[in-house]
Amino acid sequence: MNMVFKICRMTGVGACILAYQLAFGAPRGDTLPQVAQLVHTRLDISFDYPHHLVLGKAWITLQPTQEQQDSLILDAKSMQVATVALQRDTGKQLLPFSYDGWQLRIKLDKRYSYRKAYTVYVEYTAMPDSLKTTAAGPVQTNKGIYFVSAGKDSTGQLYQVWTQGETSGASSWFPTIDQPDQRSTSEISITMPAPYISLSNGVLSSRQQHPDGSHTETWIMSDPHAPYLFMLAVGKFEKYHDSWNGMAVDYYMEPGYIAYAKEIFGRTPQMIGYFSEKIGYRFPWPKYAQIVVKDYFSGGMENTSATLFGDLLRRKPRALIGDEEAKWIIPHELFHQWFGDLVTCEQWSQLALNESFANFGEVLWGEYAYGKDAAHHHAYEAMLKYFQQCREGKDHPLIYNDYREESQLFDAVTYEKGGCILGMLRALVGEKAFFGALSNYLKVNAFKAVNANDLRTAFENETGRDLKWFWDQWFYRKGYPVLDISYRYNDLESSVAVTIRQEQEEDIFILPLKIDIYTGGETATQEIIVNRRLQTFIIPYPNKHARPLLVNVDADKQLICKKTDRKSLEAFIYQYRRGRNYLDRREALKACLLAQDTSARARAFLYTGLKDANDGLRKLVIQFMNIDNAAIRNTYAATIDSLARYDTEALVRQAAIKKLRSLNDPAYTNLFIRSLQDSSYNVVASSLIALNRLDRQLATRHMTPFLEDNEMASTILDIYLSNEDPKDNRSFLEIIARQNERQQQGYLVKYLRYLATLNDADTIAAGLEEFQRIVMGIDARFMDQPGMLGNLELLAEFKLDLIKKTASKSVRSSLEKQVASIRSAINHLSANMN
Repeated sequence: MNMVFKICRMTGVGACILAYQLAFGAPRGDTLPQVAQLVHTRLDISFDYPHHLVLGKAWITLQPTQEQQDSLILDAKSMQVATVALQRDTGKQLLPFSYDGWQLRIKLDKRYSYRKAYTVYVEYTAMPDSLKTTAAGPVQTNKGIYFVSAGKDSTGQLYQVWTQGETSGASSWFPTIDQPDQRSTSEISITMPAPYISLSNGVLSSRQQHPDGSHTETWIMSDPHAPYLFMLAVGKFEKYHDSWNGMAVDYYMEPGYIAYAKEIFGRTPQMIGYFSEKIGYRFPWPKYAQIVVKDYFSGGMENTSATLFGDLLRRKPRALIGDEEAKWIIPHELFHQWFGDLVTCEQWSQLALNESFANFGEVLWGEYAYGKDAAHHHAYEAMLKYFQQCREGKDHPLIYNDYREESQLFDAVTYEKGGCILGMLRALVGEKAFFGALSNYLKVNAFKAVNANDLRTAFENETGRDLKWFWDQWFYRKGYPVLDISYRYNDLESSVAVTIRQEQEEDIFILPLKIDIYTGGETATQEIIVNRRLQTFIIPYPNKHARPLLVNVDADKQLICKKTDRKSLEAFIYQYRRGRNYLDRREALKACLLAQDTSARARAFLYTGLKDANDGLRKLVIQFMNIDNAAIRNTYAATIDSLARYDTEALVRQAAIKKLRSLNDPAYTNLFIRSLQDSSYNVVASSLIALNRLDRQLATRHMTPFLEDNEMASTILDIYLSNEDPKDNRSFLEIIARQNERQQQGYLVKYLRYLATLNDADTIAAGLEEFQRIVMGIDARFMDQPGMLGNLELLAEFKLDLIKKTASKSVRSSLEKQVASIRSAINHLSANMN
């Protein structure tokens, strides 16, 4: 969204500009200022499945937002528009219009006064495959509806059709004003053949059977919601019915997966009840449904009352055990039903008001379902993702007005950092005020578009405090504090000097912090405000006759920061035992891991970490324990073996297997074989890799039951890659060929790496023929075509380098044939890729 458009929207450009643009046209793709508000959208939809067409009729009711509106602009991408008319009680009156492939410009029958509603009828055919998008990641900005091949049954070829409206994909399947600050009630009728059922927003109001065997299902949403949250999904699905307080809570999955629906989604009613109570606002929609579709390119999408999930949940429960993304995505999308759907960001620059809350919702559910330690672990891992993005040079303010492409907003700032900021705000204002403010924010802004100042107003009204500094610092500014914390004890004065230096290059932060001072059985808390580059705080001992055993800065451990805390090892160990929360223990264990090679005390304390109640901390100690150190290995190998066998959490068992396989010790062969029966595929995968390192022939025998299991495909391909055996070529390609298109891209890159290890010209030539066939069958939205060609070029360059280094004529001849096959593949794909 460019700045000119934002200024136009704020200043309310009048109908005269629209009339000028209607008369003289506007450049293709321009977003023009709107002078109308959506009121109601009625759609009548059917499909031409083989040709990927949407056959649509739309009745769009609008109100002018200013006086004397005589024209209208609707977003409508890649459509054939047959009819545009004014819908009257007595019939339709044709209206003049122009269409440039992106926007439909309509001349109304007269000038309409402010708030005088009218209804425009549009009959159209949407052609989504004509839209090309280069967007990556969770948002595909143009192509808003997708036709997916879903196999065959007795009726013939099966399809799934599903939509992705965020950010501006809704107008690819129906005409609308495709902006997040628009809202409309909806009535969506979908006609489909007999094997199919549908899902859409709101409640299913009717199902009409037709003589040809098809049927029409009509979904009505009586509350207004943003166009990008409109959805439909059509296909051969089955429904598992659940409920919450008499409200339908349904799970839609393909027939082959419906048996797992309850196991995957069964805690949803509990989540709805918990969130409704915790935030003081009952679930706002008449039903909640979750559907898992094929070949979706992201994790999930929070369409109003009907969340859509992709291949992440299109799996057997065994594959989901230990999958952290799958664990958190269901509460994430559900929390959006309040934050994002009930209240919606008014511009995409304010996307954090949707996504930061959804990430915070994950933490909130974690507290309830798994305990505070698990929730704090999840929040800390989110902060680490943000820091990783910063290391890549991709930081920006939470409210990001200067983005170039909307896809830039879907990142670790908007999601992970934003969720952590809400955690800091919660600690700052306190539990009661935090949730009281959220409840009032929802009540005041229900069914409206919001910005960050609306949220600030809710918190200032609830707390009576001026929070502008917090918003300025955390919402409108990028970066984070980097702290160096040191201590100087003065027993004569019975005080400790705590020095805090802010070392970040950016401006200083204002940081209200709590310092806990521990003296024997007593604990005192001192509140400070850090607001300068270098500050020293003199804190008296709680017991003037005893030096504190621990001074714990940032006692709440909610601050987004990097810090060097110059405590002694003994102080850290005391912090582990007496600190308030998960991060107290994590910081202590990290200090011990850093000192493990030089400190016997640190090494000894690692045993405590291996027995910690939190699985994340047990995993952390296993991962970073230096088992190459003989003293550490002799002390802890048996304990790690026991964790690999018996720990209750899959991720801990997996970490233990990985640590033991690094030893390449045949003594663990039976452990690795035993772990192939583990309840989690994550553990099975690590065990198979470990066994292959020890004994390839033994691993090959034990691999056989998994060759047809797509959940193990990536692991088996990794093993083939590491073995560098041309005999695996056919199996490698067969595994890739049966994967869904989303997975094939990555697996094909892995295959090219495998070809780099081979020196058999005939095997490589045959493999590249099949490689090309698979590539040509992948939908463009799943294929990074320049990237794939680039990987082929790298393979050719690698083989050319080998030619330069070899003195053998036979080897040179083989390599030259290999390069010729690679060049042929490059030329063929370059000529035939769309």
